[in-house]
Amino acid sequence: MSLTPRGRIIGVGSPFGADCAGWRVIEYLQTAGFPERFPRLDWQVLDRPGPGLIEWFTGMDLVVIVDAVLGGVPGQPRILDVAALIDDGAGLSTHGFGVSEALAMAEALDDLPAHLVILAIEVGDGRHAVPHDYREIAGCLERLLEDYGFSPP
Repeated sequence: MSLTPRGRIIGVGSPFGADCAGWRVIEYLQTAGFPERFPRLDWQVLDRPGPGLIEWFTGMDLVVIVDAVLGGVPGQPRILDVAALIDDGAGLSTHGFGVSEALAMAEALDDLPAHLVILAIEVGDGRHAVPHDYREIAGCLERLLEDYGFSPP
């Protein structure tokens, strides 16, 4: 087993409207130098992966899923309770088989990573893309990564 923790940051969404928030956050983090600052992390953007999301958990100590969530103040980050999402969220996705369904399946298959965090980006009513300065989200993610032992070298 590797002594170096391995992690993956996954922006989930689609190219449409507010659902692209997860993608935009990953793009911002990449241009802000996060991959160089956190070299033990892998960065991915996935288009409505459905059950394929589970494949991205393999071999990871930490997985952070960045995704849009309806409600709140557009552009604000929120950490979601993974257990509650698995228990209560199944069937709520507009994608047919969304993140909550994939997490429920991964749990049933005992394929959840050791540490899983959902970093939700609030998108208000979800009718429009969320133009935002992602510095607050970047700060939230940086603190989260350090909490899980992924401090910059």
